[in-house]
Amino acid sequence: MINETFEYSEIIWEVILKAAMERNYADIAQLTSAMAARRTVDGSVYIYDSMAVKKVFDNLNRKEVLGMFVEELIRAKYERAEQIRNILVDISSEEVALALTNIISHPARNVRQQVLKILGCLGEASVKVCSEILSEDNMFNREEGRHELPDEKWYVIRNAIFVLGILGNLTGVAALRKRISDLDVRVRREIITALEKIGGEDASDILSMMADDHIYEIQEKAVITIGLIGNSDVIPLLDNIAHSKKALSATCIISIAKIGGKEAKEYLNKLFDNQELQDTLSGGESSREDIKLALIKALGILGDKNSIKKIKEFQSIQSATQKFFFKNSSVSKIINDILSKK
Repeated sequence: MINETFEYSEIIWEVILKAAMERNYADIAQLTSAMAARRTVDGSVYIYDSMAVKKVFDNLNRKEVLGMFVEELIRAKYERAEQIRNILVDISSEEVALALTNIISHPARNVRQQVLKILGCLGEASVKVCSEILSEDNMFNREEGRHELPDEKWYVIRNAIFVLGILGNLTGVAALRKRISDLDVRVRREIITALEKIGGEDASDILSMMADDHIYEIQEKAVITIGLIGNSDVIPLLDNIAHSKKALSATCIISIAKIGGKEAKEYLNKLFDNQELQDTLSGGESSREDIKLALIKALGILGDKNSIKKIKEFQSIQSATQKFFFKNSSVSKIINDILSKK
């Protein structure tokens, strides 16, 4: 196959064109699949078995050809749509990703779903194109005095963020970082969701910055997500957030419990046993009872024998008077709920 000639690639291309004219996308999908099997990828660089194979892909990547596939994807139903999806995934280029982003906010839900499925399969190509969307300042222009982006921009940006999230590529983290202070709260929400999917230290670092957001909803969502994706290394970070932002202290406690492990148990047990430490986390924004409630919930999340033992001990040392007056308190209810499951 190494001696394949230019004429060979032209024959393949003529077969593809004839099939396209007949809207025979099943045959095109078979051909692109066969060609894709003769191409390997090293990072973002494609290596072809022969120049003939490369020539076929060069032809497929032409703007007018991709435009034809995209237009057909919009009109196609069921099996034909799947065939076109397979063709575009086999081509798997930045040109494909760019062509698809032009319809990423198409009004038809089934079209948007197809586009997102394909972009989710294109790897580095989608990461680059979606990152460029977030890097384009013009995409974030809006009317003076308005926080929300206009719909035609918002839907494109939302889907670009979504794609970066599902790809889980660390390259996309840098693009997300650029927009963590955007005025549109929807953008910030979507970034947190994407960072949860990506995970890792870089994502946790960005989330810690978003814990300083001016809206409590974003602060809380960022802290919760740190707990979902973080490891023991982020416990000091959550402790620092808890002390610097008292309103988030209870959420930080729960997030540390979600991380779990030896370090989380040591931190939470020490805090549970020390009222003075608890007082450093409470204040006007967070009462003592809120902290105690969060700690009991946290021990329940840990669920180990020692944690359950501490909950039972706390319950037993309450005086009869406390039990009478506070038997319907949030703390009593959560204790009963935890112990009923053990």
